[in-house]
Amino acid sequence: MANYRQTNHNGRVNAKTGKAYSRKHNDRQYDITKAENINESMVIKNIILHYDKDNVPHVIDNTDENRTSIDEHEHTIYQELFGESLSAQHRRNEAARHPERNKSIDDLLDSKNTCPEETIFQIGSVDDGFPDSSILMEIFEDYQREVIARFGHNIHFLDAALHLDEAVPHIHVRKVWAYDGKDGLDISQNKALEEMGFERPEPDKAPNKWNNAKITFSEWERDIKLKLCQKYGLDIELVPKVPGKTSMTKEEAIAVKLQAKNREAEEKLNATEKKLAKVSAELVTEEMKNKEVSDTNIFGRPRKIEVTAQEYRSWQKSAETKEHNELIQAELSKREEELSSKEQSLSQKECQLNNRELTLDYEVKKQVEAKLPSEIKQWQDFISK
Repeated sequence: MANYRQTNHNGRVNAKTGKAYSRKHNDRQYDITKAENINESMVIKNIILHYDKDNVPHVIDNTDENRTSIDEHEHTIYQELFGESLSAQHRRNEAARHPERNKSIDDLLDSKNTCPEETIFQIGSVDDGFPDSSILMEIFEDYQREVIARFGHNIHFLDAALHLDEAVPHIHVRKVWAYDGKDGLDISQNKALEEMGFERPEPDKAPNKWNNAKITFSEWERDIKLKLCQKYGLDIELVPKVPGKTSMTKEEAIAVKLQAKNREAEEKLNATEKKLAKVSAELVTEEMKNKEVSDTNIFGRPRKIEVTAQEYRSWQKSAETKEHNELIQAELSKREEELSSKEQSLSQKECQLNNRELTLDYEVKKQVEAKLPSEIKQWQDFISK
């Protein structure tokens, strides 16, 4: 299998114009006939996700002419997330007689300091080849699930667009960094990273462009994605491209170097465990190792799950335990029925005995009463003699 290169381009503003990235590009809300790099017949196959304010993704129907655009959607989510904090700032500005300082939701979306951050996530290239888009979907789904589980309060995904209409499948991911301000959620990457617990690579040195918490986060993020690529059987190039090539920023290159050191130490610690896992995997047949389970990913597409040896044994053990428990439960139910039947039989016999006892008592009493007068007469005659 070829070695792919995983690329992550992060940014907020266009370097040429200095303006925030256009949201219309991602869901093709512009005249695509003039875009030579886009295959018009494949546009309908692109997949757009809109995340709600709780970080839950929803697939958008590309065939719906009245669908909500990414532009409209981000305006709504920004209002839901930051409207309260923005209104409080308006009140303070007006109280200070500076209403001109008030900002709108559109201002937040367009400002380079508060606009969403966009990441283009891609595996492979035209020259080196690339994996099937379904694998890209699976990796992204696992990645966003991990991020939301750990940092969902500070990282809010806004939307994601899987583009299949260009030469190499890739995903545009837009998110906003949030922290707890005095009036509710507010926007700040640095304060969000602080709440998330990320520090500078060199905490003892002054922060700068190459020594900040975002670099540490980028290291963590890249490591997560690389592990997910390996999980899905992809061989990923770990050495970054030489400086000057546009596929990796200097910030990302530093993160990769830090990550490489951590990975080397981790590999030494896990060497024995990997050997044991390999031996264990060889004990399972190829059929079981490649067993497929139908499912649907967040893009609404069928997914395939490869079952490892350890997972299969765990499932097998679970199934055996369940079957054993069901047998025990069936046996217990059978014995309960038998006991219930015996109890009912004993109750009937007890009732019969009680009836017989009452009948005997009645017969004895009747006989006693019948014989008693003659017995009394005999005693009287005896006494008179």
